Amino acid sequence: MPAFEHLSVLVSIVVGVAVSQVLFGLGQLVRRRGSYKVDPLYILANVVILLVLVDSWWSAFSWHDVSGWSYSRTWFVMLNPLLVTMAAQLLPPDWDERPLDIHTTYYRNHRLIFSLLAFYPLMDMLDSRLKGAAHFRSLGAGYPITSIAMAMLCAAAAVVKSRKIQFICLMGVLLIVLSFIFEVFSLEPL
Repeated sequence: MPAFEHLSVLVSIVVGVAVSQVLFGLGQLVRRRGSYKVDPLYILANVVILLVLVDSWWSAFSWHDVSGWSYSRTWFVMLNPLLVTMAAQLLPPDWDERPLDIHTTYYRNHRLIFSLLAFYPLMDMLDSRLKGAAHFRSLGAGYPITSIAMAMLCAAAAVVKSRKIQFICLMGVLLIVLSFIFEVFSLEPL
């Protein structure tokens, strides 16, 4: 089995576990509706993490034509999916807790969640640069700007206590992740 195929299985397992965790949590919210107060920040954080997980899985694929794999390169490629998976593991509340208090769980973990997510775009820029100048340029002129903006918004969401500012930060992160997904700044057509 070629080295990349071996690595892609591992990345898929890590991302799959985290996606399963997020979807299970959202499913539990639907199943238990009416027994808790909905927290829009918590829901938005789940959506952002779900999208970032898929983006990290997709980003790993662009290593498919690289030869000369090493143990350290494998860990480097695994780093972003692992960071986002750790953030996803911090999202769900204790489902056995009565009454279910999503708001408290979110605020207990939001600093860690968004601190981990703040590293994602920075590591992605390094990852993209290591794939070569042509690959980095193909991501478009706005890519470094939006990546840095995403890191700053995640860092702000980790630090501030204001729900309004956190909501604005999360909406900004959501728009940036959507710009990555739909390749808004790419020089290549979808």
